[in-house]
Amino acid sequence: MLKIALIEDKPEEMERAQRAVVEASIAIHTDIEWEAFHMDMVPLESVFDRLEEMRDTGALSGVITDLHFYPRVGRDSGLDLDTVKKLRQDPPPAGLAVVIWCAARGIPVAVCTDSYHHGADVTWFNDVGLRSRDLFSLTDDCDHEGKRWISAVSSLLGLIKRREKK
Repeated sequence: MLKIALIEDKPEEMERAQRAVVEASIAIHTDIEWEAFHMDMVPLESVFDRLEEMRDTGALSGVITDLHFYPRVGRDSGLDLDTVKKLRQDPPPAGLAVVIWCAARGIPVAVCTDSYHHGADVTWFNDVGLRSRDLFSLTDDCDHEGKRWISAVSSLLGLIKRREKK
């Protein structure tokens, strides 16, 4: 059985991501469980704590994350006031932190995003060397319904399979 983490901030996109996992599970005749992290409700630190727990117990096969979501930053974040103000004005895409966390631990990660409306260029992801380690895939596109979750799930399953062969 595979266990993946889904990280997304928009409820409608999370529903589409979960449907894509179910469709993939049926298509490949393999049980796939997922744990959903709704980033509009959960602090990023809590996500990392849970991912670490899943990894330590062998219950994490891979991660699919949105790129452009912004964690809540408040008084309880442990950051100084100037840093909090800067992050609120110009926050980095939090999905990048998820990619780095996964790469540091050798966990396959697929990014599913639609950066066109964020005005961001994400092609640099292809140059950072993660693809060559069979750890990373990027689905930066959408269709008339939203992000291409089925493509992201398929990419992640391919990464997991390649890692298992090594």
